[in-house]
Amino acid sequence: MAYKLYHKDADYSYVLGPFPAFECLKWRPDLLLAAYYDPAFREIDKFCKLAEKSGIKSEAAPKLINKLAHGQKEPYVAVIYRKDGFFRSLSPAADHIVLHSIANSGNLGTILRSALAFNFADIALIGNCVSCFLPEIAKASMGAMFALNIEYFPTMSDYLRRYCASENKRQLFSFCLSPTAVNLSAIATQFKQDEPRSLIFGNEGQGLAPEFEREPYTPVIIEQSPAVDSLNLAIAASIAMYNVKKYPLNPAMTDQAGKIK
Repeated sequence: MAYKLYHKDADYSYVLGPFPAFECLKWRPDLLLAAYYDPAFREIDKFCKLAEKSGIKSEAAPKLINKLAHGQKEPYVAVIYRKDGFFRSLSPAADHIVLHSIANSGNLGTILRSALAFNFADIALIGNCVSCFLPEIAKASMGAMFALNIEYFPTMSDYLRRYCASENKRQLFSFCLSPTAVNLSAIATQFKQDEPRSLIFGNEGQGLAPEFEREPYTPVIIEQSPAVDSLNLAIAASIAMYNVKKYPLNPAMTDQAGKIK
């Protein structure tokens, strides 16, 4: 098949660069279509063995890689994967990161990488979010997106119906610049030990709508100097994830080594 530059209507996307490509091969063998390398790549044996282990053969295709790279320097490898089947259901018992109408691909990729680093394995994308199939998001996340459970919902109501029904109680923390918001350092006292948590973040420009400042949400603000009006979204999300994971829930949410799931 003659693969072309990314197009939103294509039924496939691709990953460029060694580390993100290795992560794609490692975590999502169910999606793989093809793997290509440049003969100048120094880890061809490792790449080919991982591709074979994942169920596909790798081929030398420097011209195709250069075309897909579209001016990027030395991507060396490319992995093609199908979009169908990428989204997976979230764990009802786990903490979730909920991203509402995120517009910037760099922000989304960085948040996904931080989520994996801080043991948030379940990500909900809501509304008009930038497509996670853009190759630059795989690069920005350093391939972390393939290790996560990511699910898309057209509206927040769809997410709530799925994961916040009466039998599936969940704590909803909405991060916003609200005069009624609780300081991030103080919300530990509000954690309910038997309920998982959702950390909700809004669009880079508009943030979250006023409805997120009322029940069933608990608005949260990250304490900061008045010298700036707000934090970059990816930085704010990373700070929030790091701080919240200091306060695990019941023992069922940790593994045998005591690490948070």
